Amino acid sequence: MLLVSFLCVIELRGQVPEGLGCIERLEVPRYTIFSRSAGLAGTAEVAVRLNQLGKIEKISVEGVHEMLKREISEKLSASVFSKACAATSVHLYFVFKLEGRATSGCFQSEISLLPPNRVVVVTNPMTPIID
Repeated sequence: MLLVSFLCVIELRGQVPEGLGCIERLEVPRYTIFSRSAGLAGTAEVAVRLNQLGKIEKISVEGVHEMLKREISEKLSASVFSKACAATSVHLYFVFKLEGRATSGCFQSEISLLPPNRVVVVTNPMTPIID
């Protein structure tokens, strides 16, 4: 499991932070062995609706395969959002890419945070298994 913790310091000046600025602790979605072997990639558009206390009320994920949707929802459910963003919807994009030389063994993902609201997850593709 990959865990990325980061602190976003934002000068508010009367406005509510948005995107990554609303996240106090992000559990980063990653490629599972199944999504990697299926060759899944794409950009997920995510809306996280927060209640009056800043807790997650609803997570909506569109634009990617169900396996990636499930991974995103599970990780975001374990993330912590800022109370400054209470009673709002936080909009994020998760970009999943398979790049580089295919391997059959262990793999490592690279995670990039691109403010204000984009997370990019890149790993190498899996070597096809031929029977």
